[in-house]
Amino acid sequence: MRNLLLEKHKKKIRREYRLRLLVIACMLLTMVFAFGVAFILPSYLNARSEMRALLEKREGLAISLKRVEAEVPSKLVAATSDQVRALSIPEARPLPSSIIEAIVAAREGGIVLSSFEYRADSKESKEVRLTGRATTRSDLQLFAKNLEAEEAFEQVELPVSDLAENRDIDFSMRVIVTVMP
Repeated sequence: MRNLLLEKHKKKIRREYRLRLLVIACMLLTMVFAFGVAFILPSYLNARSEMRALLEKREGLAISLKRVEAEVPSKLVAATSDQVRALSIPEARPLPSSIIEAIVAAREGGIVLSSFEYRADSKESKEVRLTGRATTRSDLQLFAKNLEAEEAFEQVELPVSDLAENRDIDFSMRVIVTVMP
């Protein structure tokens, strides 16, 4: 069946039809946009609040980092200077290395030294504690006499109990060091 409408009415109807399709398409796009905004808005607000919290945390960390950076070098310098002060022995005369060398030089063949303990309590008082093993009593007595003969030592203290045995004697000896000005 043929269309009985005039050409101008056909054009008008087609224009109205297209207009209605356009309006419906716009309405659908508007609804899709509205639903999209409605669904994405909570996520946006959540992300925004998390961003604010992270920025505040970053600012807090920056402030604490500045505070720590100001404190750490001073603590590190203080700790390092304490360590240097502990290691340096400016008044130590004679030096601990020369004392140990003198002790080792005074040692005879039958003496085995197991430990040295150097203690400098003050400028006037310095001592060395020695422990070891002597093969015979005479080796131990000779070692004590050799130490007493050294100018670097004021006094050598050997407990009498260390002389009780004749062979394989474990001994502990205290040597007072002569302090030079």
